[in-house]
This record gives sequence, C-alpha cells and structure tokens, in this order.
Amino acid sequence: MGSAHKTYAAMGQAMAGGMHRMRDPGNGGNIVVTEFFAECGLTTGSSQTRVLKNPRFSGQELLLHVATDGGTVTVNADGTAWNQSGHVAATMADVNDWILFRAVQTPSGPRWRIMGSEGINFA
Repeated sequence: MGSAHKTYAAMGQAMAGGMHRMRDPGNGGNIVVTEFFAECGLTTGSSQTRVLKNPRFSGQELLLHVATDGGTVTVNADGTAWNQSGHVAATMADVNDWILFRAVQTPSGPRWRIMGSEGINFA
C-alpha cells in the first residue's frame, strides 16, 4: 500500500471512531481540543462567554453549536484572528447555530480557521 493509501487508511480509522463529544466548560471556561475531530454542544443560561484555546496540531476540527438555548454565548479567540477579516469572536443565540473550525499551520503554530457557520454573528 502506497503512502497516500496509508494516510487515507489512518484518516478512515480516526473518523470511524466518530467525533469526540466534549463537555461544555461553562460560562467563562476554556474550550481545549485534544482530539482530531471534536464536537462541543454549548448550553446557555444567560449572556455567557467561552475562550477557544489554540489548537494543538494542524488538521484538528471542531464543531461548536448551541445545544440548549437560554441566552447567548460568545466564543472568543485565544489571541489570534480566525480569518482574514480579523474576527476574534463568534456569538450564537439559538439552538442549531453552529461554527466549524479547522486547524491550519501558520508561522506562529497551528491556528483555528473558520470552515463554515450558520446563525453566527462575528466580531
């Protein structure tokens, strides 16, 4: 099997396990992703915040979404903008609002980039 086949086989094994479901760290908490694919359903009870810490390695993916709506939640970047527009905050207000991130390698190390979203207000 060639190297490309080995890479796809390894990715298939990682995806076969599905996404790692993370616990919501709660108001003021840090979202720290340690797995290759992760999902974090956020529960809001009022106007809350979270900090998305920088990724650990390139290629990581994170799906954040509102699982239980009781207010708004603003997720803040850990010091580095998520896109060329300079967005460092994403506010979600309704169940099923979501944002998908992928880690890319930059000169400063791996950083999150926005791959897609729905229902998000960026700042």
